[in-house]
Amino acid sequence: MQTTACVGLAFLPAKQLVGSKGSHHKAAGASAAAPPPVLIGGVLESKPVLARRLPCFSWSHRVRTWATAATTPRQDLLDEEGHQIISRRNVSNFEPSVWGDFFLTYSSPLASSTEQLTKMIERANHLMRNVSKTISASSNCSLYERMQLINVLERLCLDHLFKQEINVILSEIYKTNEVSGSDLQTTALWFYLLRKHGYQVSPDVFAKFTDEQGNFAANNPLDVLSLYNAAYLRTNGERILDEAVSFTKRSLESVLTNLQGPLAREVKSALEIPFPRRVRIYEAKYYISVHGQANEVIMELAKLNYNIMQLQYQQELRIITR
Repeated sequence: MQTTACVGLAFLPAKQLVGSKGSHHKAAGASAAAPPPVLIGGVLESKPVLARRLPCFSWSHRVRTWATAATTPRQDLLDEEGHQIISRRNVSNFEPSVWGDFFLTYSSPLASSTEQLTKMIERANHLMRNVSKTISASSNCSLYERMQLINVLERLCLDHLFKQEINVILSEIYKTNEVSGSDLQTTALWFYLLRKHGYQVSPDVFAKFTDEQGNFAANNPLDVLSLYNAAYLRTNGERILDEAVSFTKRSLESVLTNLQGPLAREVKSALEIPFPRRVRIYEAKYYISVHGQANEVIMELAKLNYNIMQLQYQQELRIITR
């Protein structure tokens, strides 16, 4: 698959809303139905390429230890008259798992054959090479487009596959410091990405967007939302970011009723849970569903990665249940 400069950015034009991370999907629990697969089929092997693996612990020794401790009174749990003090340690009437033994026998429709697994991994590796080339080609793109590409990879939970490439871009962006003449949305994304990845950047970059009353010159809801997300990476004593949180929160609440579509959902989710505090894997599914017709290479890789992670979690639940 051929790539050209900026081709990886075609899925999201500059200054257009990217996906959201504020979705609050219902947690699995009450239903015994299998978690539905997402978009593309695939299966899981014992050591998948794109998924992590948790060690298998031996529980038998711990169970015997806990059982012994629960039936043997401890001296520090006796009162002055020698009567045993009831504690939560001695009460074991926990509710059983709503899933029961479901995952012991559950067979995912994605895990149909070894051949399917092989094709899935081969395809994912091929897509990873193409996305890596796209990231490298983005050096000819604008500052905002390069940062937006990184932001989208993180929203899709793909950034762990391209750590080296992303670190190179962020290092270049930090050294060049080209944000001085940028607008509020670009500056907010610059601040958010660099501080999130551990770079020491000053919040004073937002000073040029404030007036004497402490209000920020935000021209549209996207600017306000970008500043709102960035401001939540503030540390103690950063007054300008404290003011930014207060200002952007009031502004977003006032315009929420007039918004529609993905932007309305993004703002509503941000007001409930700020962007830096969300669980990204929950948001990846929503982002795929909203922007699924965007860059085909990145989106297909995101779907494969999501399914591999889903199958890995199911395997881990099988181990824990057993």
